[in-house]
Amino acid sequence: MTLKYWLAILCLLAFSKLALAADHGVILLYHHVDTDTPISTSISPADFKTHLQLIDERGYQVKPLSQLLTELDSGGTADKAVAITFDDAYISVYQTAFPLLKKRGWPFTVFVNAQSVDEQQTLQMSWNQLRELADYGAEIGNHGLSHAHLVRYLQNETHSEWLARMDHEVIENERRLNREIPQRSKGEKRLFAYPFGEYNPELLSLLKQKGYYSIAQQSGAVASPTQDVIPRFSLAGNWARRERLNTALQSQPLPVIRADAGAMIATPEQAASVLTLTIAPDFNLASIGCYNASGAKLAVNILGKNQIEITLPHWTPGRQKVNCTAPVGDEPGAYYWYSQLWIIEEKKHVANRGS
Repeated sequence: MTLKYWLAILCLLAFSKLALAADHGVILLYHHVDTDTPISTSISPADFKTHLQLIDERGYQVKPLSQLLTELDSGGTADKAVAITFDDAYISVYQTAFPLLKKRGWPFTVFVNAQSVDEQQTLQMSWNQLRELADYGAEIGNHGLSHAHLVRYLQNETHSEWLARMDHEVIENERRLNREIPQRSKGEKRLFAYPFGEYNPELLSLLKQKGYYSIAQQSGAVASPTQDVIPRFSLAGNWARRERLNTALQSQPLPVIRADAGAMIATPEQAASVLTLTIAPDFNLASIGCYNASGAKLAVNILGKNQIEITLPHWTPGRQKVNCTAPVGDEPGAYYWYSQLWIIEEKKHVANRGS
């Protein structure tokens, strides 16, 4: 065979590899898998089983979260890649979700607060149960030591004291997890999920310095390379329906180059009145719709060929989000997706330096 023939084969193989590499993946978030726990953080065992069946039927590849993120940062992952995660290490994950996932041989990640396990809080897994999950191959991620609202100052706490406490929340929890579950420390990529999905620029900077992937609770697909704040689709309560899972699985990242959102943490009077998004060139801006967390549509104004301005409501205190979506071609139920978070406080008693 000629050199020209072999060069053609090598080019074809290289092209095939690139063609199979996807520039995004999807991360699913669960808490309780139970019918007797708060509906806002729960999915029934029957619905969870349906979710796994749908993932399987649609041909999605379930990957360990750290592998999915590492592959995306290396240029791409498998087409239809998905990771399954659980926050708070609830007992129903061990009793109900684990057997179903183990039967399929699927990986998953559990984000753990060591203090909650130490205190043997109600509905919490034990260290022995977590070690069993790790022996199976589940990833055990860092969820902060105490599951506190990390962005909030304690009474009379200075900024430097808050920053030292944040360092302790991350490092002490990591130390406790490694001590109780030594098998997790063998080369596992560092994963940190923000309690309540709350973060600020300084927390993000702290975690980046320590080599963590920062996992949030804002919905959307995760892009290649991975974002600083990595989105997940929360599937609980009314958001655990089969249709919601199907939308999550088919989602793609809206190609936002820059977001101008004002202060991320503010009082209602200080909060931004508009969100400005700069989108990748040649995207159909007219197809983008933006909505608040309750689903109310917001006014979108096209400023130029790659920039839109979303008029924001007068926020009330609490976690506030805007989701912007656009249809993906003619694929039914498939959307480009972007989510923006704000934390609105009655009084300025949360850490917001650097935002």
